[in-house]
Amino acid sequence: MLTKSEIIKHFEDKDIDEIGTRYLLDHIKRFKFLIKVLNDIISEKNNQLKKVLIISPSFELELIHKEFPDLILHSIGIRGIHLTGEHINYNLNEADISTLPPEVRNFDMVIMCEVIEHLALSGKKVFEFISHLIKKNGYLIIQTPNAKSLRYKVKKNIKHERHKCVYAIEDIKNSAAATGFKLSKYYFRNYYTYPTIRCNLYNLGSIFLSPSLKEGMTGILIMDKVK
Repeated sequence: MLTKSEIIKHFEDKDIDEIGTRYLLDHIKRFKFLIKVLNDIISEKNNQLKKVLIISPSFELELIHKEFPDLILHSIGIRGIHLTGEHINYNLNEADISTLPPEVRNFDMVIMCEVIEHLALSGKKVFEFISHLIKKNGYLIIQTPNAKSLRYKVKKNIKHERHKCVYAIEDIKNSAAATGFKLSKYYFRNYYTYPTIRCNLYNLGSIFLSPSLKEGMTGILIMDKVK
């Protein structure tokens, strides 16, 4: 499993600006947790998962390719940094399956990390779109901030300037069920590490929090119906 130092070293020779570097450092724990979740699923399925779609990838694409070189990776959406891999630029707010080429279908797994909260669409609309891209019994891994975290409870009017909507696990479960998915597992983690004293104190104190009050949310969903 990749370590923090290995992740940083991997991107040292990439042409990444200051904003991208800051994002990488802030999200390293989340990347590591994603790799762990993916490794668990691949092991459980005896390496039968091969064709994977990553929606609006950033560093995830490179890290997944490095850790799981046998996977066939595709990506769609907008990515802020130029990384390797087959990619189709696509406005996800359109969510129109007819505008995608036919090869963007029938995936064993779809991964969407820190994306859904940026879309001007309902959760149901997003899941409906993804349901056309994935095989029956295929996996969807989603990572997004937790609307019921302590941070959002304390600052009820908090609004990230780029977040259109923040979801609770109940929202994910309901949108998934309405579009043919079932929520298999979910995790709450404080895996954001912003470089402020307040954030460090918050993360330290949140060790003692109920899991449902933690800031990051990772869900594993399974496609239960064929579109």
